[in-house]
Amino acid sequence: MKVYQLVYISRATATFDNNALSSLLSKAKENNTKLNVTGNLVYNGGVFLQLLEGDQNTILTLFKKIETDPRHSKVKMIYFEPADFRLFTRWSMNMLNLECDKPKNLQVLKDIIDAIGEDKLLDGVSPPIKLLKEFAAIT
Repeated sequence: MKVYQLVYISRATATFDNNALSSLLSKAKENNTKLNVTGNLVYNGGVFLQLLEGDQNTILTLFKKIETDPRHSKVKMIYFEPADFRLFTRWSMNMLNLECDKPKNLQVLKDIIDAIGEDKLLDGVSPPIKLLKEFAAIT
């Protein structure tokens, strides 16, 4: 099976506290395990930035569901390409809440979200590629 990676950004339509994010993560892990999908979700002040990995059709079908999910607005696919390997082999879904979690690359992740919103390069690299490199460094 050829693995595809999809990165999207969206805005939450309501505030997500820690309980809501935990519930979202739990359901995503359950669903993704069934679909053989892996990935990582970053939440920052009402913005979701997510990388999904899996079969091309499965990922596209899942993205269509996300686009119509009432918890999301302004959903924008920013990257969809085949990959040589999965970045997240250990997780059906991981989550970083940048409001609580303080990964060592916190500022870089925030800069990536800002660069996507401003449609600009980050250190001469497109934000999705920079995100993939950051995720690769932490897996």
